Amino acid sequence: MDGVIRFPAAELPAGYRACAGGLGLICPDGATLLHLPAGRAVPTDGPARYDVVLIDLLDHPERLGALRRTGLADDATQVVAIGLDHRVRSESELARRLHSWGAITVPDGTELSTNTDLPTRTDLPTNTEPPPSVKPPGGTEPPLDAKPRRDTKPPADAESPRGTAPPPDTAPPPWDAAPPPDAAPPPDAAHPADAAPPWDAAPPPDTAHPADAAPSSDAAPSSGAAPSSGAAPSSGAGAGASAAAGVVSVWGGRQPRRALLLGGSRSGKSAEAEARLAAEPYVTYVATGPDGAGDGEWAARVRAHRRRRPAHWATAETTDLVGAIGHATTPLLIDGLGTWLAAVFDEHGAWEGDRAPVEARCDELVTAWRQARQPVVAVSDEVGMGVVPATASGRAFRDALGRLNERLAAESEYVALVVAGRVLEL
Repeated sequence: MDGVIRFPAAELPAGYRACAGGLGLICPDGATLLHLPAGRAVPTDGPARYDVVLIDLLDHPERLGALRRTGLADDATQVVAIGLDHRVRSESELARRLHSWGAITVPDGTELSTNTDLPTRTDLPTNTEPPPSVKPPGGTEPPLDAKPRRDTKPPADAESPRGTAPPPDTAPPPWDAAPPPDAAPPPDAAHPADAAPPWDAAPPPDTAHPADAAPSSDAAPSSGAAPSSGAAPSSGAGAGASAAAGVVSVWGGRQPRRALLLGGSRSGKSAEAEARLAAEPYVTYVATGPDGAGDGEWAARVRAHRRRRPAHWATAETTDLVGAIGHATTPLLIDGLGTWLAAVFDEHGAWEGDRAPVEARCDELVTAWRQARQPVVAVSDEVGMGVVPATASGRAFRDALGRLNERLAAESEYVALVVAGRVLEL
């Protein structure tokens, strides 16, 4: 790719070929480039992978996840954000988003090389380390864990929604179900359902999980190996990811293993959680709330969330968070802990009865969270800012969720409070 080529262009110099409907470029030395502006879908034809991807990440960042899912971009691909404009409110906000997505931004005129034998340039600005304090994208869609209207409700003064376990005919979660025809795991990758449960595996050391711990180099796959098209990574090592104590390196960026996002109703916490994982090739969305049967407003909220999520994400409706975390072979997004805890109260009749079983379930969840081997982002309600509930059951729920949030935060590398679509890192 030496020299300057106006691209896209009607005529290319000798030896250069356009591909992917004019969005791609194949160079004489075999290097490949993809230009994916706003409004363009991921191409289905062209080379097997690209060395450089110039992509408008402010327009549906899940397109980068689709590129990685199909192997068109891998951990050796340089992903450069283009089309940066008023859609992002500040440079620090842009840096925070690109850090989560494993992409960089460079000034106009920057030279990018695909020759790994050349010395690495150190004078190019990158955003692989986010600034100490940055702010997140907002969200306008109602969060999944907003309070539903149900025939049986938690105490009126409880500060968090109540949910119930999914009905018996709910589709099984993806770690217990056969993969779709186009997503069969590679021969050497165990299906999630066959993965050893966490109690059969040696847990990681019960130590603090520093967010700046260096990822282990010996766990990374070869830089040129593209993940199998449509195949989820096997348990314990996602494609293009290397793990260390509490830190997972994803596509050139650094992701915390455990992230907890707190916020009130319609604060934007769900949208922020989705944005953090938007560029991942595989994500399992764990919905702990009711399905909305018999409640039109709640069903509409569920549909809005489904429309907002990338189509290639898997969805599991379950309250078995211990199983979800322990058997995960992809990053997880759990939304949310408030509806999960309300369902646990329901299951054990703990609103007016013995609450010891609820405490035991919370203990199990904290242990599973500590031993998570895949990145997991959890959304929870911040319940400590309102008035004291007037009823004993309301106070019990508030106290239980507050204690659970505190315990999970102590085991997390990243914790933030989302208010009006803005993130305050804690």
